[in-house]
Amino acid sequence: MVLKYCPQCGSEYNDEIEVCYDCEERLITQGEFQKRKEEEERFQEDAKSLVKVFILKNWFEADIIKGELEREGIPVLIRSFRDTAYDGIYIPQKGWGEVRVPEKDKKRAEETIDALENAFEKGEVSIPEKEELIACPYCEQEISLESKVCPLCGKKLTDA
Repeated sequence: MVLKYCPQCGSEYNDEIEVCYDCEERLITQGEFQKRKEEEERFQEDAKSLVKVFILKNWFEADIIKGELEREGIPVLIRSFRDTAYDGIYIPQKGWGEVRVPEKDKKRAEETIDALENAFEKGEVSIPEKEELIACPYCEQEISLESKVCPLCGKKLTDA
């Protein structure tokens, strides 16, 4: 018997069911569910030792740096200072937010961010126009217009 799982709540379903009754999320295969679970466990383990590597000036900078670190395979957490409060009192901080990475990736993350900053200063990096997105006809995941295969459900988009 083949089973499917809800990626949101973890509920188990028979293969004929496509959507979680509780969360209304599209169900995924057991293999995909296990893969995501293992990735989450690795991230949670890494998250225990997150260290600050950079102070951000704004959300735009956060988005660029986060994308670059993820391309390098470095787990990243962006923490905004706008919601920082202690017992109802706002605590002012320097900058817009901070970049945190697992301690084991700190040096590589700092090198990646330094290289990105240098490239910006030299004008070697341009900000791409907003990417045109479409919805996968099978699972409704938002994907690039140029995508040939949906990264969520794995279906070829030329088959739609």
